[in-house]
Amino acid sequence: MIEAARLLAGQEGCQVYILAPAFPGPYAMEEQQAWLDRYLPEIPQENRLFVPLGQSKAQALGRPLTQEDVLVDGFSRNLPDWEKAGGVGIQSLNQANDALTPWQGAFVRVEWNEDAVAAQVLLAGQDTLEHLIFSAAAVRAMDTGFLREGLSAAAVPYAFLPLPPRAGPACFTPKHTRP
Repeated sequence: MIEAARLLAGQEGCQVYILAPAFPGPYAMEEQQAWLDRYLPEIPQENRLFVPLGQSKAQALGRPLTQEDVLVDGFSRNLPDWEKAGGVGIQSLNQANDALTPWQGAFVRVEWNEDAVAAQVLLAGQDTLEHLIFSAAAVRAMDTGFLREGLSAAAVPYAFLPLPPRAGPACFTPKHTRP
């Protein structure tokens, strides 16, 4: 998923933002910044936003959501709230959340390559996609190296990627549905 985020962020006119939970503790922010510096250094400090725990992701952007705002999140409980606020939700499925989730909407699988993830996300945005937000759960699936480095799970951020309309990879795949 890191590569998918980079692929989408590499589109002309894109600005990449990180939307991360503001975990309590003296080292949480420092660990999140260290993770971002290592894995997504192209995202400047001023584009790294930290949301208080318990705050709705739908309110985190500080403006009304539209169908151009797409949230990719592994935690399905966040998706209905996002869609109710006007955005589009996509679940990032992995082995841990696949069988447990009640979400029946669009999804991507963490094992898909970056082209497949990018294509599915762009299709879900229906040609009007301008903003893509990767949640902590989606990013967590990108790389587990942060655990080996002694960083806590709080170090894994959300990624927020505004995209120009119709931007993305040249090849698209049809929307996938659950079996």
